[in-house]
Amino acid sequence: MALSSNVALIPSLLDHDALLLPLDQVVARLNVRIPSEYLRLIAPENRAVMFDKATEIKPLMPSPLTSKTGFQSVLTLFGLSDGDHGIMKNFQRLNGRLESKYVPIAEDGLGNLYMLDAKTKQIVFWHHECPDGENSPTAYTVVAENISSFIAGLQPAKNPKDVDLSAGVKRVQFDF
Repeated sequence: MALSSNVALIPSLLDHDALLLPLDQVVARLNVRIPSEYLRLIAPENRAVMFDKATEIKPLMPSPLTSKTGFQSVLTLFGLSDGDHGIMKNFQRLNGRLESKYVPIAEDGLGNLYMLDAKTKQIVFWHHECPDGENSPTAYTVVAENISSFIAGLQPAKNPKDVDLSAGVKRVQFDF
């Protein structure tokens, strides 16, 4: 399955100057093959990419951050650089905190990660502020059965209803 034509990727400038790691080195260090469908998304530079507009996905299992409409945000897809938005840096950052079977591939912008489960090949969402603990079973929810379903499920965020800007607070005064 392919990325929806309504979803466009743009390079992330956050890791633009970070060292790019060769794919074979990343695979050897992770001991996990990065799916070719994912690599096509971050090609040709293999660096982190973002979406040109707000993007969301409807997970198979809702998480505490799933909206009332059943969707949750996806902000960045990690690249092969050694920067903060690289797969390796995020994997190393979580080493010892989470099971090693999870490979971080994306984030929601709030510190939560979308990860490839190396054993099942499912994409799981990790809620890092889960009340039961960041490594509890409730911190993980299944988003997609595989990387192809994850990619196909990405879609532009629905526009929230128009907000009435004339409503609400009219004036605020601070008296110190």
